[in-house]
Amino acid sequence: MKQLGEVGAEGFKSTIWEHEGRVWFIADFDVDVDGSGGNPQNDPYFQPDTTLHHDGKAINPYEVCGIVVPSWLPKSVGPIVLGCKARCTNLKTMESRYAVVHDLGPTKKDGEGTPKLAEAISINSNPNVGGEDSPIILYELWPGIPATVDGVTFELQPA
Repeated sequence: MKQLGEVGAEGFKSTIWEHEGRVWFIADFDVDVDGSGGNPQNDPYFQPDTTLHHDGKAINPYEVCGIVVPSWLPKSVGPIVLGCKARCTNLKTMESRYAVVHDLGPTKKDGEGTPKLAEAISINSNPNVGGEDSPIILYELWPGIPATVDGVTFELQPA
C-alpha cells in the first residue's frame, strides 16, 4: 500500500492511498455543479467547463454521476485518471454508486461530486446549502479503467 498524499483544507486530514491499481480516500462531499448543465442554483463558484469532455462537450453534472480529484493526483499514478471508473459510498447509509472521474480540482481539497451523485447516495444536492461536512464518504477510483455509468462509457483522457 502506498500513500499518495494528504489533503487538509476542509478542517480534517484526508489521506489518499493506492494499492494494486485502486486509489481511495475518505472525505466529505462538496457538491460541484461545474459543467454544461448551467447554474440554476446560482453557485458563486460555478464554472461552465470540466476537465473531462464527452461527445465534445463538458460533463453535465445534473445528468452524470461524477467525482472531482485534486489536480496533482493524475501525476501520482501511472494510468490515466480522467474518465476512469470510480465509486462513491456514503458510509453512514452504505449507499454506493459508480461514477466517472470528470474534473480536477484544487490541490488541497478532495471530496467533490456532482448533484446527480449526491442524490444517488442520499446527500443534499444543492451546491449552496447541501453536501456533507463530515468525512463519511469513501471515494474509490481505478485509474486506467474507463468508467461506464448509466450505460455510457467514457474515454480515458490524459490530464
